[in-house]
Amino acid sequence: MRRRVHDAPAVAAVLALVGAAFGQLLGHRLLAGYDVTTYSLPNRAEVTWALRHLHLPQWDPFRFAGSPLLANPQAAVLYPLHWPLLVLAPDRAQDVALVLHVAIAAVGAYAFARLALRTSPLAAVVAGAGFGLSGFVEAHIGHFEQTTSLAWLPWALLATDRLAIAEDLRRAARPVAGLAAALALTALAGHTQYLHLAIATVLVYALIVARPFASAARALAGVALGVALAAIQLVPTELLSRRSVRSGGLSFHDAVAYSLPRSRALTAFLPDFTRAPHAGVEYVAGLPWAVLALAAIAVATGRAGRRGVALAAIAVLGLVLALGSGTPVFRLAYDIVPAMDSFRVPARWLLVPSLALPLLAACGLDAVTHGLRPHRAALATVTAGAGVVGVAGLALGRAAPEPVSIALGAVAAALAAGGWYLAKRTGRAGPFVALALVLVVGGELLGANAHAYVRSLRVPAGALLARSSTAAALSDPTAGRIFSVTTDAVPLPYGEQRRVLPPNAFVLDHLRSIDGYDGGLLVDRNWVRAMTGLSRNRTFRDDSPLVANLGPTLDPRRFAELDVTRVLVHDWPADIPTLLPPGSRRIARAGDVDVWSTPTYGPVFLAGSGDVPAGLRLLRDPRRPERLVVLVPPAAGGRRVVVSESYAPGWSASRGVRLTRHHDLLMSFVAPAGGGRVVLRYRTPGLVAGATITMVALLVLGALLAVPRRTGPHLTSGRS
Repeated sequence: MRRRVHDAPAVAAVLALVGAAFGQLLGHRLLAGYDVTTYSLPNRAEVTWALRHLHLPQWDPFRFAGSPLLANPQAAVLYPLHWPLLVLAPDRAQDVALVLHVAIAAVGAYAFARLALRTSPLAAVVAGAGFGLSGFVEAHIGHFEQTTSLAWLPWALLATDRLAIAEDLRRAARPVAGLAAALALTALAGHTQYLHLAIATVLVYALIVARPFASAARALAGVALGVALAAIQLVPTELLSRRSVRSGGLSFHDAVAYSLPRSRALTAFLPDFTRAPHAGVEYVAGLPWAVLALAAIAVATGRAGRRGVALAAIAVLGLVLALGSGTPVFRLAYDIVPAMDSFRVPARWLLVPSLALPLLAACGLDAVTHGLRPHRAALATVTAGAGVVGVAGLALGRAAPEPVSIALGAVAAALAAGGWYLAKRTGRAGPFVALALVLVVGGELLGANAHAYVRSLRVPAGALLARSSTAAALSDPTAGRIFSVTTDAVPLPYGEQRRVLPPNAFVLDHLRSIDGYDGGLLVDRNWVRAMTGLSRNRTFRDDSPLVANLGPTLDPRRFAELDVTRVLVHDWPADIPTLLPPGSRRIARAGDVDVWSTPTYGPVFLAGSGDVPAGLRLLRDPRRPERLVVLVPPAAGGRRVVVSESYAPGWSASRGVRLTRHHDLLMSFVAPAGGGRVVLRYRTPGLVAGATITMVALLVLGALLAVPRRTGPHLTSGRS
């Protein structure tokens, strides 16, 4: 009880700092950004619309001429923390979720410092605020799925620490359950790269901390149970990945895309108090100078014991892996570590030192408080290494902070070192110095946050959800698909991006398209083949949408099969009449967006001829896109009917009709003799199997939580 009383004001201080840095997202202006407009918000909006009607969304009719939705991990359909927010507008719910998960991350780091490292509440504030307001978290706040996933890493690490030092299996039961729950939430939150990163991090930590060494195997049990808990998502995702352009893994060249440049290996960790980071969000991991100094003090004094060694080790490992192609280590991991070839952007491994260094800093602050003396060899090594590395980093590094930021940071670091010396010499000033250093850390964090893009890239609430002027200009938005042709929507203001409807902004207007954008598993090999034929571009880049791969002309027959009735043109340099099929004509203009009508066979037609006999119709339920009804007239009996919707495993037809793929992409079937009604249904492959595994895992989780805790000696001290 006493610990809870002491922790309450400290946790409140951490949450207050989170509120000061991110609380503006709860106001009248909400977060914008290219990924918000074209990816995360369309996902959240589509899932919200379905779940509000008590419908499990399994199929997305809007992107890629139709694609799986639930199996796409970044849609996060099954993530439980999103469900209470369904009562809010999707843009508001997204920003509330962002602030909530930053708070979860910060409190998780605080809890690790208190329970694993046994620091004082004041020192734990440095850990919690240092991670929650770190440059990495701030830079990725616009990457919704990443923020919600990374929030659980401190909790997974804390559970790993508890199970690694538990004296027997009975005491290890609940920590194993905690690790499993944290990893399952990481997986369900939407970004499987962070699940992979978290698993690797906790296993390395367990190998270093566990005594006896064999107890590290408990971490494997927690990992296995966590994966099983998330199987309801991971099994469908695995089956989806087999059809993705990423199936079989990325090439090494693609896997090391967005590696942290070696020239930025050090400056990435330095905050800038005078301007927003300009090195690219993937390369930002700024931490307060005082935190870096305190982390060095923790290493020099050995304050955290084996845990300090483990934290330092995972910090170095994270930095080395973030360098990607810059070191041979990533190549080795790419070759031997399972799933390492499934992800791009090695720089995201900067998350690990962004957590480990503030945790070490908490130990360093306690060392200052108690005036601990350094081990001479450790002090010499840390001092010399920091000096050489610091000078080299600032001399050779790119995107270094402005000189005034370096000067302010140097003062903060000097205060940390001077405070340590003062406390060590006097033996009395430690608590006052510690409080002063916490204030310095808070000031540095808020100073860097003052220029974070979370404060500038915002739009009025509801602006991104409002119907775009272009969609309002369409006479019948539900008739057929659209295709948006624009040079590059990235430089446009975010309200303007909505107007030109790039992928996937059209989802917010409930407009179906043949195009789409996805940075993960959703790009299907068959869609790429079909679009290659449509665009007549033999060098089609599968990591880019169709609009970025257009050639001079589109194949008119394939275009007519895709039920595109309107093409929206904005700032396109090529000749539009040449690009579009014969018979296309401009019918309207919405601002500077031209609306073209294009010939189409319609949503359902006969293969070969493209004819649509009288009575051949396709019925859609906008609220149930997983169900399509084809009305086949007797005249079409025995003929092959094409439905202009992407075929994917999971689609089935009534009346014993067998579905096949037409022109790489669309669904087709031989109509029953005499015609009739054919019902097409989509069920997510692997969902039932995954749900069964998850149910069994939940029973195991419940059994572990029910194991009574023995009374007996306390667990090993955090300083061991």
